[in-house]
Amino acid sequence: MYQFIIAFLLFFTAALYPIDVVYTWVDGSDTAWQKTKETYAKKDLSINPAVHAHRRFKDHEELKYSLRSIQAFAPWVSHIYIVTAGQRPKWLKDHPKISIVDHKAIFTHPNDLPTFNSMAIECHLHHIPNLAEEYLYFNDDVFLGQPVAETAFFTPDRKMKLFPSKRAFSRSFPACGEEGFTAATKNSCALLKHIFGKAPTYMHSHTPYPLKKSFVESLKKKFTTIFDHVSSHRFRSIDDFAMTNVLIPYAALYMNQAIEEKPNCTTVSVGRGPGNDASVLTTLSQARPLFFCIQDASDDDSPEKDKALHDFFEAYFPTPGPWEQ
Repeated sequence: MYQFIIAFLLFFTAALYPIDVVYTWVDGSDTAWQKTKETYAKKDLSINPAVHAHRRFKDHEELKYSLRSIQAFAPWVSHIYIVTAGQRPKWLKDHPKISIVDHKAIFTHPNDLPTFNSMAIECHLHHIPNLAEEYLYFNDDVFLGQPVAETAFFTPDRKMKLFPSKRAFSRSFPACGEEGFTAATKNSCALLKHIFGKAPTYMHSHTPYPLKKSFVESLKKKFTTIFDHVSSHRFRSIDDFAMTNVLIPYAALYMNQAIEEKPNCTTVSVGRGPGNDASVLTTLSQARPLFFCIQDASDDDSPEKDKALHDFFEAYFPTPGPWEQ
């Protein structure tokens, strides 16, 4: 009965315009990729150890289940692009709705590759060949939890929506040795303040990011030096800028190309012990928010954690995608 209700609701949620989905993904268990990463890391003594954290690259097959969430709750999505470093999920077979895009196909400066910095990759997503004007950028640990219409992401007059969280930005200056993303948010807020005379108070929630290709292209022309600077960093750096999390959405807001909307979303962490993981995931399955993000807070491998996540995903998204093998 529940599946019938979902199908009925989705019948009335077809997108008015083609809307694509873009993922960035890495197979952190790939030994060749690991060797390449370590080779370049040894050459850069300024790297914060946090960029090597095992949890940053641990794969719980989140991408597989995030794709299932789109299939179940947003079948109106036009096409899905998975941006990788010459990799491919082992479970993914050829399908007309999904394309694998290598970093080499989108980076403006080939010498910036290989890269292990998600913010550098995000500078180039709008270069994906054949990408629709409107697209949603997903991290692979972000999921749809309910049926969703394209109006959740774009207004009737095609403005992007951004979803501020309750977590406030720090107003301090980046500190030596600070984790790259934290420093990048501070740098981005300072730049927005300088350009627009105001800066955001609250960080963007862990949700899909609605984006428009033409707007990102125009912003890159305005901030070419910034985009090129971030792109050149193979690893997260203290002088990075947070592109999709801060700079792009809030510049859109200040340029009247976006609106703020309170999101129905939840971010949870696993890896703090079997009892905690079970409780967190049970609560999440009962709450069923529109968007949710599951982050791995532990650097330790844990069969119990892996099983808890697998069981949760299979219960929440039981239907395999037609692209799975």
